[in-house]
Amino acid sequence: MWGRRGKQGSSFRTGSGCRQVSIKSRISLVLIALFVLALGALKYVEHSVLIPQFEDLERDEAARDIARCRQAIDRELEHLDLQCREWASWESTQQFFRDLNGRFVAEHLSTFALQNSNLDLIAFLDWRGQTLWSRVVDPEGAAWSGPQCPFFGAGGELRTVMRTSLHGALGVVPTSAAPVMVALRPVNPVGRGASAGGALVMGRFLTDPEISRIAERTRVRLDLLPIEEMTPDRGLARLAAGLASLNIAFDEHEPAMLRVACTYPDAAGAPTFALLIDVPRALLARGQAALRFASVYMIVAAMALLACLWLALHRLVVSPVARLTNNVTLIAESHDLSRRINMRRGDELGILAREFDRMMHRLDAVHRRLRYTALHDPLTGLPNRAYIIDRLERCMERTRRRRDYIFGLLFIDLDGFKSVNDTHGHETGDRLLQAVAQRLRLILRASDLVGRDDNRAVARLGGDEFIILLEEIASIEDTQVVAERARSAMTEPIAVMGRLLQVGCSVGVVCSADYATADDMLRAADEAMYRVKLERRALAEANAAR
Repeated sequence: MWGRRGKQGSSFRTGSGCRQVSIKSRISLVLIALFVLALGALKYVEHSVLIPQFEDLERDEAARDIARCRQAIDRELEHLDLQCREWASWESTQQFFRDLNGRFVAEHLSTFALQNSNLDLIAFLDWRGQTLWSRVVDPEGAAWSGPQCPFFGAGGELRTVMRTSLHGALGVVPTSAAPVMVALRPVNPVGRGASAGGALVMGRFLTDPEISRIAERTRVRLDLLPIEEMTPDRGLARLAAGLASLNIAFDEHEPAMLRVACTYPDAAGAPTFALLIDVPRALLARGQAALRFASVYMIVAAMALLACLWLALHRLVVSPVARLTNNVTLIAESHDLSRRINMRRGDELGILAREFDRMMHRLDAVHRRLRYTALHDPLTGLPNRAYIIDRLERCMERTRRRRDYIFGLLFIDLDGFKSVNDTHGHETGDRLLQAVAQRLRLILRASDLVGRDDNRAVARLGGDEFIILLEEIASIEDTQVVAERARSAMTEPIAVMGRLLQVGCSVGVVCSADYATADDMLRAADEAMYRVKLERRALAEANAAR
């Protein structure tokens, strides 16, 4: 509630007693709600729009990385196929199919020669698919050479290539040792029948070192394994499920690493293998860092904006409304209709304040007129009975506080007024009362016995009765002097409407020291006046009897 100092809390009570939230608190709540909504919208956009876009960019980049890995393996296969084609075109190779000479083996098929050619296996097959000669060095270092090789024999793991076609094949074949890149090209000896030729098979095991060598070009960590080995115990079940319906799958179970898998076909074209890469989530991390910075910046900017908005609203709305409310409340509490807001603004609040001041000015004027009418006699303009009673009460209160304070009261009643009123009419009587009131005012203004003008007052009680109040007099003799002046003034003729009228007056005088209440004092003054009137009447009758 507004206090005397004009401060307002977060709530106040209206005249009906209902507790209301102040406009300052309402604006604060609205601004806080706007800030919370803006913060929520920012977080929603961040997590629902921006972060998914960074994740999409990250997936696209990871898809490009794994595509480069796939292309790298394809290039290795192409290089192996080119090497196989080249060997198949050699005349010495064609001669070896005819005679299996040892010189060719010594020069080209030794373990050292195969290592220099970056080959792990080589085989010469006839058109029936039978092994003429082969050499294999498996990932464990075991070597086989000659016509008997477990990889190409009956039930051998590389029989798949032979079943595909002896006229040419290229791809990756799963084996128990490791996946192996295989290239098969036909060899047709010049000048011999087709039955004299066969097929040349070259291969290279995709061991971990070999895969790492290939992956160095793409700068990612690459794994190649059969899809059937993507088991839950290896943490690859989610990727395996994704590859069952798509050619590429993503696993985001680790916050700092994105695992990507795509299918890779075997020599028969079936999606037997899976390529796996682990991509650091640097792009997402940078995006999240940028978003955090942007969020902090936007939050600080929003807080600064809301602070500026609050200051502007406080200056333009809250403070003027508080000033209006303060003044209205003070007027209601103090009943001071002369209080003004004096707000000089060109907006609606300024118009409201000016119109309120104008309304209060009119109300004050009406209140003053009503108060004047309530406390003054409409005929003479003198204070009336209510005014003099209130003034007497205050004088009596002052008397109780100060023992040395004395005031006097004169009760004046006109002699002969009824005769004038009956003889000359009510209008003449009214004009006579107005003239008497003016003469009594002049008596008080000319008096130098009772101090300031605000210490004396003349009032009309009604009819032809008047009261003179004299405050802060030295003694009762001062009132007697004023009473004598009043009697003397009333003995002089009064000009009214072209006539000289003669009236007198009887004056009762009392002093405050003898009475406890204003009514007692007024009653005593009335009685004193009647005693004077009776004495004068008796004196007049005695003079007439003589």
